[in-house]
Amino acid sequence: MQKLNIVHNFRIKILLLLFIPLFTDSVAFKKSMIKWSFPTNGRIFSHPILDDSTIYFGSNDSIFYAVDIISGNKRWSYDSNFPIRSKAMIFEEKVYFKSGSSIYALNKNNGEEIWSFVNFENNEINKLDNWDYHNGAPAIYKSTIYFGLSNGMLIGLDLIPGKIKSKFTTIDSAPIKCGLVIDNETLYCADWNGKVYAFDLEKENRVWIYETYKEKLYETFCQINTELIIYKNLLILIFPNKLSFIFWKMQRIILIKTIKNE
Repeated sequence: MQKLNIVHNFRIKILLLLFIPLFTDSVAFKKSMIKWSFPTNGRIFSHPILDDSTIYFGSNDSIFYAVDIISGNKRWSYDSNFPIRSKAMIFEEKVYFKSGSSIYALNKNNGEEIWSFVNFENNEINKLDNWDYHNGAPAIYKSTIYFGLSNGMLIGLDLIPGKIKSKFTTIDSAPIKCGLVIDNETLYCADWNGKVYAFDLEKENRVWIYETYKEKLYETFCQINTELIIYKNLLILIFPNKLSFIFWKMQRIILIKTIKNE
């Protein structure tokens, strides 16, 4: 028995000698794949965007960063005083982003503030529950940039001075957390209560509304906080409870397909 144990231990040592170098080489290989890393003082929920050789993103430490994509060095940063969970947008020489319910336009090259729409009134409801960590991207139509806010307001701001040009509201002031999408003169969005909207930006009115659920099984059952997609004449949206809806983009909405994801 003792002889068998010696042989067994010897085999284990041989296997360790064979596999440890493979493991360490794998770790070293993975580390070699990382060109650079950039730490912030908070978790990063915002989607980064790339423009030329600069990557732009916000962090829960309330700071918006511009980082060189080659070296990983910070080019500039801007403190918005509230967590940034939304995807930014670059248009011409400006970068636009939302922090809480406030909106900022910065010079993309040096981070200087061009204008800000500061609204601290609804920042306390920016995060609705433990699973609510995403705010969608804005959208631009002609000279106006549109943002969805936590108070259920869809707000349009002039690209240059940052003044309010138009406002729309959701039913029951349900928060807008999804990414906005525009096709021709129609803006599409969805709210936290599972309603999908189409707004005519020229006439400044609501074209249609569709309720994806008649009954909420629990508080956040109907939430829609993902990106909306337009494909040809279809509007596509996906949300957490394993259902995908595909709509015709027309004044009277028709649900043409429901997909159950296994």
